[in-house]
Order: sequence, then C-alpha cells, then structure tokens
Amino acid sequence: MRRIAILVLVTCALFLSTLDLGLCQERKIFRIEPVVGAIQPVGDLADFYQMGLVYGIKGEMEIAEYPCLALGIGLFFQEPGSKSENGETEFSIRQISGSLSYIIAPGSDFTPYLTFGAGNYREKVESPLTEAEPWIKVTTTNQRFGLNLGLGGNLFPDWAENVGVDLVGKYHVVYESHSTTKFFDFVGGLFYQF
Repeated sequence: MRRIAILVLVTCALFLSTLDLGLCQERKIFRIEPVVGAIQPVGDLADFYQMGLVYGIKGEMEIAEYPCLALGIGLFFQEPGSKSENGETEFSIRQISGSLSYIIAPGSDFTPYLTFGAGNYREKVESPLTEAEPWIKVTTTNQRFGLNLGLGGNLFPDWAENVGVDLVGKYHVVYESHSTTKFFDFVGGLFYQF
C-alpha cells in the first residue's frame, strides 16, 4: 500500500516536472472554501449504501515558484445513505487529506485543474444492537489510509474580484486489510482568495 502511494507521488512529480509552467499567470496566493456535494459509493460499498451528502472545508496555497501548482488541505465528511429497509445502520467517513493540484488552462474565466490527494479516512459504522432495541447502537471506527484523484474547475465571475466558484469530482480508494472502500464525490463551493 505504501509502495503504491510512493509510486503515484513519484509519477506525479515526474509528470509535473515536464510541464511548461511558464504559461501560468500569477494569481492570488491563498484561498479558503466551504464545500457541499454528493457521495456515490461504488464496488462493495454500493451493495449497502447509496448516494448521500458531502460537506467540509478546504484551503489551498499556491507554490510561489510554480504558479500552476497548488498545495491544499481539507476536512470533509461523507455520509452515504443506507439501503437497508429499516435504515438503522449508519456509515460515515471523516477525511483529512492533503492535495497537489495542477492548473491546466490558467488565465481564463474558467480554469480546469487536475488534483491528487492522500490522507486519513476515518470510517464509522453505527448499527442497532438488536432489532428489538434499535435505540441501543454499536459503534465501530477504523482509521485508514486513502488516495484520491480528481478533475475540477474554477469559475471566476466578472462581478467579484476575490470570489469564485469551484466544482470538482474525485475518485477515492481507501485501503483496508482485506478490501478497499471506493467512492466518487462531487462537490462545489464558493471560495475567497487572499
């Protein structure tokens, strides 16, 4: 698992080192953004859970020497909906992750970007102890390492100099001892640039 993460990071670094970063224009250095969106479980997770809610906050800082690159950190809460008939079992993920983003086409009103992230995913399952006593919950939590890869875009409206809209879709893989948890999330947010 760690070998895969290291291989992905080295591959991204090599790819980014071959790009012509001189095309990038200087932008604001730091941005902060609350986000909200949807999570769509895939794989085994989709057998038990359906589309649900994502919310969180993220910050991003441009790398001064490479204005097309940005480092980010985010705190996100993913809550897919249950497919069980009684809906009593609840599953949630708290994600704290860092990211590296590459701005593909800077300098326009809409700037697409690629993003790669890695971090800690805390999975929590709450289920009733028995069907007769659904108010008594059993809670299980696990800390896992996960990776995510996504494509997004920033929209800069004419009416606001330091405000913009961010839309991004990501694919997440959370590594476990016997399997992996996989899901997509699609989030949007309104950011402010400093």
